Amino acid sequence: MNGQESVLFPVSLSLSISPQEVDAGAELTLKAVAECPEDYDLSGDQISFHDAAGREIGSAPLAVLEEDGFGAEIIVTAPVELGEYGYSAVLTAAESDGVAHAGARAEARCSVKAHDAYLNAWDVPWAITAGDAFSFHIGLKCSCGCNLANRSFVVRDQAGTVVASGRLGDAVWPGTSALYFAEVQAVAPADISLHQWMVESAGSNSRIAHAPGSLAMRVRTVAAPDREIRIEAVDRENGAPLEGINLIVGPYRATTGGDGVAQMRVVGDHYVLHASGLQRMPYRDHLDATRPIGLRLLMAVELPQEHFMPPVNQKPSIAEVLE
Repeated sequence: MNGQESVLFPVSLSLSISPQEVDAGAELTLKAVAECPEDYDLSGDQISFHDAAGREIGSAPLAVLEEDGFGAEIIVTAPVELGEYGYSAVLTAAESDGVAHAGARAEARCSVKAHDAYLNAWDVPWAITAGDAFSFHIGLKCSCGCNLANRSFVVRDQAGTVVASGRLGDAVWPGTSALYFAEVQAVAPADISLHQWMVESAGSNSRIAHAPGSLAMRVRTVAAPDREIRIEAVDRENGAPLEGINLIVGPYRATTGGDGVAQMRVVGDHYVLHASGLQRMPYRDHLDATRPIGLRLLMAVELPQEHFMPPVNQKPSIAEVLE
């Protein structure tokens, strides 16, 4: 250095871990940021990353950051054992052409948690005759997409009694990446009410820990249907059948088929009928279901609103009683 003493620049170093709470065995990003006076370029200097035991787990060169300073990062795999873990980043002192920078070290910690388990239930009938057998599907998905085939589950009623149990199958639900499912057979409660059931799946610590999952679901029981209503939905202008109109009659639900028709078995009573869907004007009116009845709904196209004002030429959806 031509007999001259080198100029020593101090360096500040920080380490961040993302995410700070990570699933067991998932990816972690370790990012080190170094800062020093503007006239000293740290780009290209190596940052060494270490685990809590001091073992080097990777290294990367510093590069200029858009915001300020210099940064380097690596991606590592988190431990599979649950708990807190520490990591460190080390910048070794360097000297070149009479200019030097000091070494620096930074530490950070993260926590490793069990994989979350997300339960879902579908195909639960809207209304079930009290005491009747019925079926539905449950599914379970891991937050990291793990294979959950053969994982057990139970279904409990609101008193905590197990009313169904089983294991997930080997296949995933069509169109999903990791939703393992099973078909569940159960018997509805004998009393007429809205019941709260719970689906539960215990956690697992084999290889990679998975948290337990739970899901509340509703089971609505009704008296045995003794009436049938037939509802037909057509376009108000041209009479074309409308497939996919959603119908609500009290606790009962139905959707019109390709012929525009839905058949609904209900308990003879007075209800309010709601019909909607397909960007049609919703229909709502009283329905006397104390006797068999047929309705044709003439569904009008819903015109767009402008400036929060209803369209001037908007026609309503109306109903005709069929003989």
